[in-house]
Amino acid sequence: MGEMLTYIFSGLWSSEKRLDIVTRVIGKQQSFNKQITIFAVLTTANLVFLNIEQKDQELRIRKLEKEIEELKRPEGE
Repeated sequence: MGEMLTYIFSGLWSSEKRLDIVTRVIGKQQSFNKQITIFAVLTTANLVFLNIEQKDQELRIRKLEKEIEELKRPEGE
């Protein structure tokens, strides 16, 4: 009877130990997932802002090109 109880409780202890390990791994995975999510959001925001900045630069370049063309024309025209 004592051996059977020892066997049952040692199996329970082993299972509990494994569950603790799994719980720690899940906690670390959640932390990693949170960091990846933050990275993805920041990267996406950066791409959006860069795209906006690029469009703004293109508009300024077009305006400057027009201004240069106007300055190249003789004043009599």
